[in-house]
Amino acid sequence: MQSRLINFIVSLWPSRKQWQSWKLPSKLTAIGVLIGLLAVLLNIVVSVVNHFSGPDVADIVRTVAEEYKAELSKKYPTAHTVFGVYQGGFAVPKGQMPENLEVEWSTGRVRSTDNNMLMVTLPDMILNGKLFVGRNTTNVAKRIGAKSRPIIRIGWFNPILEVIGIHDELVVVALGFPEES
Repeated sequence: MQSRLINFIVSLWPSRKQWQSWKLPSKLTAIGVLIGLLAVLLNIVVSVVNHFSGPDVADIVRTVAEEYKAELSKKYPTAHTVFGVYQGGFAVPKGQMPENLEVEWSTGRVRSTDNNMLMVTLPDMILNGKLFVGRNTTNVAKRIGAKSRPIIRIGWFNPILEVIGIHDELVVVALGFPEES
């Protein structure tokens, strides 16, 4: 297969006699086309390598969520979910949402204020089918164990963001709801 491709590419190149009969603009055009094709092929190869060698963000978040599951269940018995903050967006692994919490992730936003802080606008949420909250903004430090300041408090409802893992550019965050009081 590879030799056929090489033979095909070589057959597109002009013979020595054809090359010598061409004027300079035609030669430069042929060289430009060759360089362009090589650039496209190189771009495709680099993209494929990056795709397969890049971090599986959802898998990392899932692993950290499993590692902290018991601890988070004690801290946030009403509900909690774990998500990743990666390249300015949310990474939520499938199967990690509790049944009593619905989150519309597309309504939230994450911005990095600097290298040490994240600014998170919470997405719209419905907890236990009755409470709707969202689009409240809070800051949290980019260090394991850091918690957000109070985001919103409506009666017992007081969601908390807690950083539970950092892997290169990925920050793994728990969104927890403490026990009703």
